[in-house]
Amino acid sequence: RRRRRRRRRLAYDADESCGKGAYGPLCALCGIDGEKLYYMDSDTRKCMECAAEWSAPLLGLMVLSLSCCGLVLQRRRIRRWIDRNKDWLPTFSEKIIMLVVAMQIIHTLKVNHT
Repeated sequence: RRRRRRRRRLAYDADESCGKGAYGPLCALCGIDGEKLYYMDSDTRKCMECAAEWSAPLLGLMVLSLSCCGLVLQRRRIRRWIDRNKDWLPTFSEKIIMLVVAMQIIHTLKVNHT
């Protein structure tokens, strides 16, 4: 019986010495601290507070909705611009693809040589 109490007390003391959100052996587990949830960041090996999971998708949906509304409202203007620039627009996508490929090569070189 004393051993159980001592083990519980040692476990409690160890959890108290861990950082925010951490608990368990060697403070290697993350969980709930009050009302906040935590997760283990694989780079820093520290418990990080979880952000609101709904905010990023909601913001993305709002940006997408506003973009679509803007395109619908400006469709006449966009159509006139396309009509004025028909001579170089077909080759524009090829230039964008070349730019993206060049940026991928530069990024790969940077990652591999640093």
